[in-house]
Amino acid sequence: MNIKTVNFVRDRPDYSELKNYLLGLGADHVFTYDELLHSSFKSKFKEILSGNVCRHAFNGIGGDTATAMAALLNKKGHLVSYGGMSKQPLKIPVGLLIFNDLKCHGYWHSNIWESLPKQDKSERIDMLTAWIEGGYFQPPLHEVVTLEGADEEVTNIVKNTLKRIQEGKIGKKILLKWKFPEASLEDVGPN
Repeated sequence: MNIKTVNFVRDRPDYSELKNYLLGLGADHVFTYDELLHSSFKSKFKEILSGNVCRHAFNGIGGDTATAMAALLNKKGHLVSYGGMSKQPLKIPVGLLIFNDLKCHGYWHSNIWESLPKQDKSERIDMLTAWIEGGYFQPPLHEVVTLEGADEEVTNIVKNTLKRIQEGKIGKKILLKWKFPEASLEDVGPN
């Protein structure tokens, strides 16, 4: 497909590890949002493009980062917003809309997914499965947290996991897995 990507992430203590991980997945360039918002970034971005054009930006943050990304796009660019983690509105300068013919789009995946016919959903799942099996698509870093034991034990596991998330000590997706005690037929008994 010959698509080149410039990726932005939140700054964090393990930024260099995350950057290397993303580069290993196939990202061409990785920067922090702080770097994006710095006044010198636009010239750095032009160097990266080296004469090529950038017509698409995908933003899940909103606010100033969306504005900065929109300003990097060439004429007839498209800014796709799929989230608003900053809880700040999009602030698009009118000059980008008039003189650069910028188009802004919203993307709501679950709404689109629900509207797809069953056959289309099946085809997309098959395609993703083939990409995963072919090694073209890597699942995100994740940790499986097993919930097992008495109510108090499960409560403590959940509390500890939430504490780690709040402290920013996770850096990956958390999958919760309920582990039920093995029951024998004698334990279940007749209805």
